[in-house]
Amino acid sequence: MRINNYAVKLIYRINYQKCDKLSDLISWEERVICVNASSFDDAFRKAEKFGIKYETEYENTLGETVKIRLAYTPTGYLSDLVDIEPGTEVYSSGFFDATEDEMNRLLDIMSNKKSNIDP
Repeated sequence: MRINNYAVKLIYRINYQKCDKLSDLISWEERVICVNASSFDDAFRKAEKFGIKYETEYENTLGETVKIRLAYTPTGYLSDLVDIEPGTEVYSSGFFDATEDEMNRLLDIMSNKKSNIDP
């Protein structure tokens, strides 16, 4: 079985919680990580495992509880990157102050299918 390098996009939902209320606006982070896998399905499984390890919860300087959770894995592709440790982030971008509807529309465009984001 041949092992290939894949780059997989992960989308994270970032909630800011204060006084047991979620803010009206949610931030999002898009990350692309590299994985070594035998197939696309294997690449997505491995990427999701790395993605869950990245999840965190902490209190920021404003006293808000910040929760970062993996929300969606919309796409991946074969990569020509070599000698990169599995799980290495090769790209990251933030989508700030986007409502869930706005992010769902963006994900729909990116993947041509509906997302499965849970609040």
